[in-house]
Amino acid sequence: VPVPQTIRVKIEDCNAGVTLMIPSWGIEYQLDKDVEQRQSFEKPAGAILERLNLSDKGMRIEVFPDIPRGMGLGGSAAIAVAIIRGLSNHFKLGLSDEEVNGMAFESEKIAHGNPSGIDNTMATFGKPLIYRSGEPPLVEQLNINESFSMVVAFTRREGVTAKTVRNVREGWRNNTAMYEKIFDDIDALVLKSVTAIQNNDFTALGQMMNFCQGLLNALQVSTPELERLIDLARGAGALGAKLTGGGGGGAIVALVNDESKVEEAIELEGFETLSFTISKQ
Repeated sequence: VPVPQTIRVKIEDCNAGVTLMIPSWGIEYQLDKDVEQRQSFEKPAGAILERLNLSDKGMRIEVFPDIPRGMGLGGSAAIAVAIIRGLSNHFKLGLSDEEVNGMAFESEKIAHGNPSGIDNTMATFGKPLIYRSGEPPLVEQLNINESFSMVVAFTRREGVTAKTVRNVREGWRNNTAMYEKIFDDIDALVLKSVTAIQNNDFTALGQMMNFCQGLLNALQVSTPELERLIDLARGAGALGAKLTGGGGGGAIVALVNDESKVEEAIELEGFETLSFTISKQ
């Protein structure tokens, strides 16, 4: 499900050069440089310009994200989608949602190595979806018949998706059979979670989240700080809680009946939270 946070993009024409600025993240990049010299988000951002044949255009791209950096909420994918839409609007390219999504997915591959594609798809379409990676991926609307509430709690450490993906891949190579069993178990939990949502069985959904967190811990993508947040959320009455995103830091998401109790328990220990309701459709 999408987090109700926005990203705004402002594009101004310049005489020469391409500058990308994300002030709240402390980022300023010059994209008009040799590919080999690009660092970090310069690489996917530069690839977007090349794909759109805009590398020779002078411009200043300023991004204003409400999404915190490196917290497992798909921030890099959401920014890629916002930049692509901003460029499409500014240069009147008329890109479709499918073209935006495909381009953002290619950007995510450059940024993270082997992404599932769910972050860019969620950012593009902005509604609850059932997603399964593949060629082509399965994308279906998730039917929500009864509203439910979530609390996101943030650690003090950014998660680096590319690093955790790399570590999981290495673990899979060393112990393929065990990792494949964990992957299959997570897949089964996701399918049961979809059924629980559609049946308005939020107790079962919370249990699936808790089981899934155990498996993610087995994959060694959790951290002591994430586990502490999960423990705080469950202790304050959350029906279920698990890490979100690639792990290694970032945030957890908790399914709650009473947002205030969970928020208070977490914030008393100095962590920040974000609460929202997933509305029935």
